[in-house]
Amino acid sequence: MNKKRKSSWKPESTGIWVIFIVVFIAELFFYTWCRVQYVQTGYDISKETGNHKELIALNKKLKIELASLKSPERIAEIARQELDLVMPKADQMIEIGD
Repeated sequence: MNKKRKSSWKPESTGIWVIFIVVFIAELFFYTWCRVQYVQTGYDISKETGNHKELIALNKKLKIELASLKSPERIAEIARQELDLVMPKADQMIEIGD
């Protein structure tokens, strides 16, 4: 008594499983790619935040340097030493205006 067993395997069901597995693997790759991009963006933001802080500090230093270069004492010193300028005497001044 050899009873033939009916196979429940159908070619259509194999195709469905293959499609299911391919979609599942594609979703895994997409999820992994999204996570990598998320982490990379976090690193980029952190790096740019550090650069921003450095630029703010440099800007403060440059403002201080500009203020020191504009100081009247410094300008008067350069005028006396390098350009040999002197303050005019009272008789050398001419008043203009009303």
